[in-house]
Amino acid sequence: MVLDLVMPGLSGLEVLKLLRSNPKTAALPILFLSAHAEAADRVRGLREGADDYLGKPFDPAELALRLQRLVIAASSEPESLEGKLEEFALPDVVQTLQQGRKSGFLAVLGEEGVGRLVLWDGEILAASFARLVGGNALLAMLDQRRGRFRFSSQETTKRGRPEGSSPVDLHATLLEAAWIDDELALRRRLLPQLAEPLMVAGDSEPEPPAHLRELPIRQIYQRVQTLPGLTLGDLLASQWAAPNRTRLAAAWLVEQGALRGLSD
Repeated sequence: MVLDLVMPGLSGLEVLKLLRSNPKTAALPILFLSAHAEAADRVRGLREGADDYLGKPFDPAELALRLQRLVIAASSEPESLEGKLEEFALPDVVQTLQQGRKSGFLAVLGEEGVGRLVLWDGEILAASFARLVGGNALLAMLDQRRGRFRFSSQETTKRGRPEGSSPVDLHATLLEAAWIDDELALRRRLLPQLAEPLMVAGDSEPEPPAHLRELPIRQIYQRVQTLPGLTLGDLLASQWAAPNRTRLAAAWLVEQGALRGLSD
């Protein structure tokens, strides 16, 4: 249910109290949508028993996603959830499933490939995206901005918890995704074009700092050294790592003067 603080007749808070006092509606997911968006108003609404609070003006897509989160979290029955990545960011979708402690399969059809997550009680037990697995796969999936996703819990509920899984840390991956986005933003002008032929520059392979050693810097440098003329598109297709890890590695090599375009 969506309530406002100010409504004709009973106020939203009065309706909320009535709903929470009735055993039949006590567990009903309730979101306040109100022009009263000050911190004190939000705290009051949540303290009185609302599940979420969104101020006006608001983005309809954000409202829809918040309502989906509440419905998923409130339901203990197997369910399906699907939509477009242009409308619902995948990090939000995965966090919703995790917060709702859902078990099932999340399939993603993105711009750069097809991915799949296996969840059990909100934990990500396995991740795959194109030829990537584990953290690299989850990182690649979270970066997909266009495409579709679909979650289903039917099969998992019947089969039980999968054995021999290697859980993937969503929180750590989200932090890495944000860090990569920030680092890429600083080097966006250095990123080669997808079809731009590349060659190695300089006399030796640069040594990346400790915080960049998880990136495929060495693989890119050695590959272009062996096959001058490779493009960023070719390097992304090699799938040594999540696409944005590869992009950041290439941009860093250009920044260090170790990689350049053949036309430079």
